[in-house]
Amino acid sequence: MTNLKRISPIHLLFFGFFLRILYFIINLIIGGHHIDEVMTSLNSVSIAETGRDICGEKLPVYFDTWIIGGQSPMATYLSAITIKLFGFNLFGERLPMLIISLIGFAAFVYFVEEVFKNTKYALVMQALACVSPWMLFSGSYLLDCNYIAHFIIIGLFFLAKAIKNHKMIFYVLSMISFSLCFYSYMASVLIVPVIIAAIYLALIVKKKINFKEIAVSVITVFIFSLPFLLF
Repeated sequence: MTNLKRISPIHLLFFGFFLRILYFIINLIIGGHHIDEVMTSLNSVSIAETGRDICGEKLPVYFDTWIIGGQSPMATYLSAITIKLFGFNLFGERLPMLIISLIGFAAFVYFVEEVFKNTKYALVMQALACVSPWMLFSGSYLLDCNYIAHFIIIGLFFLAKAIKNHKMIFYVLSMISFSLCFYSYMASVLIVPVIIAAIYLALIVKKKINFKEIAVSVITVFIFSLPFLLF
């Protein structure tokens, strides 16, 4: 137990970063595309080179690649930027996913610090996150659906800080993160509103949030979700 007490969130953070970067590099060396990332890659390089998707649409809000449901823009546009910088290769395609996965992992580690700091479960949760198969896998392939979970984690981290510190900036950052889910995966339409509504209902019941904080949250989500809502 004494040895475990010497392990800090910083140690776990760096260990988790090391594993994710290592797994990312290994998959670059192995080569080849995951079948589900091919269409996103093709759209990304098309946007980077021509400003249009592979169907000829100029800078679409959502891509109609799959005919029904579309392909989310977050992964496509982020990869288009890195493809423009590093070329059309696995590194250029997947780099944004690695970066977001590292940020998501860090957000989870510090979310646990905010919520469970004084409990015996905090270290266990952080350690499990270090080696979580999904969290490791999510940073190695360009799968747009993986973005939504990381943005939810980031949103929860900022919301935990907002509740603890009662600072509006954290409510705004939290709602921006949740709003980005709508541009990450279409299923967020069903998932994210339920998560936000359930959390805020609990906060209202427990009297941990006031009307001004609720209003700022609602306005922020509306503004940053507006392009998606109009679409």
